[in-house]
Parts: sequence; C-alpha cells; structure tokens
Amino acid sequence: MKKYLTCLLVISLLKLPVWAFELPKNISMVHDINPGKDTSHPMFFTSFDGKLFFAATDTEHGREIWTWDGVNQPSILFDLFPGPDSSIESQSNLVVFEGRLYFTASDGKVGHELWVYDGMHPPSLVADICPGPLGSFPHSLVVYKNKLYFAATEEGDIWNVELWEYDGSSRPRMTADIWPGPIGSDPWGMWVFNDLLLFEAETHSIGRELWKYDGENSPSLVTDINPGSGSGLDFVEFHVFQNKVVFAANDGKSGSELWQFDGKNPPTMVTDLNPGFGWSNPAFFTSYKGKLYFSADVPAYGRELWAWDGTSNPMLVADLNPGPPDAGIYYLTVFDQRLFFNADNGMTGYELWEHTQEGTPQLVADIYPGKNGSFPEYFFAFQGKLVFSASDGNHGSELWQYTPMKKDVLIVAFDDGVWYRKPATENWIQITSARASQIASGDCDGDEWDDLFGVFRNGTWVQKSSTGVWNRIATTQPYWIATGDMDGDELDDLVASWPSGIWYWRAVDGLWINLHHTAAKQVTAGDCDGDGKADLIGSFRNGVWIKSSSDGNWYQLHKKTPLWITTGDMNGDRRIDFVGTWSHGTYYRDSASGTWEQYGSPIHTNASMVTTGSLDSDSIDDLIGIWQGLSGVWIRNSSNKPSMWQILSEREPHFMCTGIIP
Repeated sequence: MKKYLTCLLVISLLKLPVWAFELPKNISMVHDINPGKDTSHPMFFTSFDGKLFFAATDTEHGREIWTWDGVNQPSILFDLFPGPDSSIESQSNLVVFEGRLYFTASDGKVGHELWVYDGMHPPSLVADICPGPLGSFPHSLVVYKNKLYFAATEEGDIWNVELWEYDGSSRPRMTADIWPGPIGSDPWGMWVFNDLLLFEAETHSIGRELWKYDGENSPSLVTDINPGSGSGLDFVEFHVFQNKVVFAANDGKSGSELWQFDGKNPPTMVTDLNPGFGWSNPAFFTSYKGKLYFSADVPAYGRELWAWDGTSNPMLVADLNPGPPDAGIYYLTVFDQRLFFNADNGMTGYELWEHTQEGTPQLVADIYPGKNGSFPEYFFAFQGKLVFSASDGNHGSELWQYTPMKKDVLIVAFDDGVWYRKPATENWIQITSARASQIASGDCDGDEWDDLFGVFRNGTWVQKSSTGVWNRIATTQPYWIATGDMDGDELDDLVASWPSGIWYWRAVDGLWINLHHTAAKQVTAGDCDGDGKADLIGSFRNGVWIKSSSDGNWYQLHKKTPLWITTGDMNGDRRIDFVGTWSHGTYYRDSASGTWEQYGSPIHTNASMVTTGSLDSDSIDDLIGIWQGLSGVWIRNSSNKPSMWQILSEREPHFMCTGIIP
C-alpha cells in the first residue's frame, strides 16, 4: 500500500501544525537479533546458495555466522565457538569460492583460521595454518585465477603477515615472503584488475606501497609512490573506473589524494583536492552513471560527496553539511539505479541518503530521529532489497532492509475507455472500453498493487489487480472520488462525495461509512499528519478544508477554491507536500517548512488538471498536468529543471491519476 496517495489528493496546509513524520514503509528492521538496545552489528554480507550470510552477535552465542532467506527470521548458521564466546573477529570477510563459502573463525580449539561451509554440512576447518590457540588470522580474502588468496601468518604473530593462497584442495601455502624475517609485509586490499592481483604491502626500505602479482612470477612493486621508506599507501581501498584502478595515495608532497593506475604505466595523481601537504583522503569509491563518486575532505567544505568524470577535475556534488563541518559520506553503494550512502547534514545525524545525478542528494529516511543518527553501513543488494546495519535508538545496530518503491504509471480516462501508459515501451494499454467519468487507484486488498476504481453510467465499480474482475460497489454516481486509508488498517478505502454528504467504502468489509454530512465539490484523502490514517480533504464553496484523523477537527487550508488539487513528495524529504492549481498558477506547499513554491509550466499558464506520481521511481514525485492553451498531457521531471518538461499524451483525458499496477 502506498504511504501517500497520488490520485488527485490533497492541496495546501496553511494553519495546520507540523505533525510527526513516520518512517517510510519500504524501510524496516528485519529482526532484532540481539534484543533490546544491545547490538548485533551485522556485517560482511555475502550471498550464497540463495541466502544472505553475515556475521552478527547475540548474548547467547557471541559473534557467529548468521543466515537469512529474505522471508523468515534470520537464524544462526552454527555456534562454532559454543556458548557466549565469539568465533568471528573483526576482519573475517566472507567469500564464495568454487561453490563454497569461506571465512575466518575460531572454534576455541584452534585460533582464528580459514573455515569452509558447503551449504549442507556444518562448517569445517580448512587448515590450522598456525597450530595451536594463536591462529593465523586470514583476512582480505579474494578469488583470483581459480585460487583463494588472503593475508595470514603462520607464526601466531599478528605482525608477521604475508600473502597466502589456497587451490580448494591442497593445504594453503605462502605465495611469497615479501618482507623476509619476523616483521611481515602485511598485504591489504586485494583487488583483481586487468588480470593482475593488486594489493598494498610493506617493506623496511620502501614502506607501504602498491604491489602486483600475475599468478606465476613473484609479486613485484608497482612503484614507490612516496620515495624511500615513507609509505605511499596506508590501508586504502581500490576501485576500477574507466579501465583504471583508483585509490588514495601520498607521494610525500601532496598528502593523501586521488591517484590512478592503468596497469602498465606508473600511477599518477588525478588532482590535489586539498593543495599542499593537506590531505583530502578520498575513500568509498563507487562508479555510477559514468562517473566516479567518492568521499573527500577539503577545508572549505569538510568531508563531502565528490564526483569525477575521468577527464575534468573532480567536482563537489553537494555540501550536505554546509561549511567546514563534515557530512561524512560513508559506504557509497549503487542500488536500483541510484547512489546510496551514509551522511550527516548537521541536523539528522548519520542517516541513509540517495543521489540520482538529477538535483541534489536527498535524505531517504531519518531512521533514528534527532541528531544521533542511525549510522547505516555495510550496504549489500540481496533479493531486490538493500540490506544494511543500523540503529533506530530503540534497538542496537541490527539488520535493516530497504525495498525500492515500484514505479507509478499514468492512468487516464478517455472517451473510448480507461488506459494506462506502460513505462517500458511508452505504449498505451486499454484497461476497459467503458467510459469512466472519474477514476482513482489504491491498494484495497493489501497485495501491494493498486486496484482501480471508476465511476460509470451504471454506478461505481472496482477492479482488483489480483483478479482483473470488475465489481460494483455503488449503483449511483458520486460527485467525486479519491482513495485513502481512512481507518489505519493499511488498506486503501474509497472516499466519495454524494448529495447526502461524504462517505467512504471500507475496503476490509465493503460497508459505506459516513464521514461528513455536507457534500463537497471535490474530495481527496491522504495521511497528512503521519498517524497512519488518511485525513479527509474537501473542496467547498468557502475554500478547501481538511479533517484531521488525529483530532477530528476541520482546518481551513485555503480560502479560495482551486481548479484542481493533489499531493506528492515534491522535494524528496519524504513528507507529503500539497499541490494546487489556481487561475494565477500552480503551487506546492512544503509541509516541512510551510513555504510555498510556484511551479513553472510548459507555457507559463495555469493547469486545468494536475496529479503527481513517481514515474521514474525516485524519491521525488513528478508533476503531471494539462495546461490551458496547450494540447496534451505533460510531465515535469522531479529534477526541477525546466528543460525536463515532456509530453506523455497528445490526447487530453477528462480524468487522470497515477497508480502502481502489475
């Protein structure tokens, strides 16, 4: 069911208080693994055998491997170290190799070593590389040329770490002793690029630098970026962008800045974002729509989101936390054709944000209200969901999920029937050949697809998306219809204005319930105050009024009756904004700030009909309308650019709405 309704809903709010804002229904905690405010802190997400595997902590078992099928509650895979002691440590990333899941763990009998799980039997120890209780601590696991590579020590000394390999059957062996003796080169950040295994490693004479391995010859130094014993790399991350690997490096002159390596020529610095010895320290590299996005720190803006097209200088995307304070910008991840990340705008704390390259980044949800922030992290795509770790303040850091909103489609009533515009092909598909004077959509049966309501000559009907069958729910024609969850049962009801007043058809049992004794010229409904129930809005001769579902009182929204009204999230702040068109133009009221903004139009005149809906499935609703003096139905893309106006239909309907249909 939609959180707010896009079928010609509510207009403005002039005198109403600002109500609490609820969490979007497509974001939720999967399960409180470690009950209460204790944290399970899930991380190392990996998909294997159709399930999600990750490390998590609870009081009974300590930190172990857990699994989730995407439907039922997560469950512990196996209590490898029995009791409250933990088998998993902080660098135990999970990797799938030759159809099996590998990770680092300790069962209490041996130290932290390499383990394997085949999907059927309990996990088993691959090898006790460092015999006894100390462990070899394998980390940075990566698959390269049909082998599993990792960093480990065979002497139980966390400093004497070198590059190791495992072919899936023989005992793991050391690939190379890059820094001979008791210290170890401590390889880090293994990354496969152009048939090479890249990593950083340290020696006494050159410090930590970039190394490469071709799978046959001994690993070799790529170049000494910071000449001498100074380190050019410091536990950095690698990312491939435009057939080059990018990373942060310090040449001893410019601090830690953005560098690139093509696999053949010596690495070069892209730009000195923080000039001189200052460090911009770029991190969390992610490719998105032809650009490299990353987090970087410069004095004027603090740590913010940057983008680089591969040729020009990197550009600041937005100063989310204005001025020198940091926005942070962590864990950049591309999902559902959008860029997600963790950021702090100075007001909400670290929360989930998104960016689409159109307009500025937008807050997805304030999971932990206030300035504390939920700090979402370790984003991972699984079964069409974005899973991550976060805390809402009532629970510790737990497993959360974000499910993309389905795309709205435009539904119109023409003289030759009701049609909808198919997004993929932009073709028009006929739903019924019967002429409807009004239409509205809403999910009245809870299947997460919108059902279609229509007013025809022989009464008011509903077509449920689950069956495709039309059923009559009233024998007469109301003045106006709209949809909204009037009783908070998460089913959309039909609201209608009749000569006898305003009534709603209750979806759960099909009964008609009276809401108001006076008829309205137009009605609509939507949850404007965030209490989980739709508020009733009516357009009367003395203006537009809203009946709050919270207190039952009527409030005047505007003294002048508009030509048309609707609602939508017009600025991406996850709050319902009120849209109305009058003879002097089309406006929306930001429900968070109370300010009014005027829309432009294709020809700068007023609209005779408007609706809203996210036809591109982003977090901002598009404005759709018919403008006087201009033929057809036009849409203004939510990027807020005048050039984004486009025509959807050359024909003009006598009614339209948007909805989510199969």
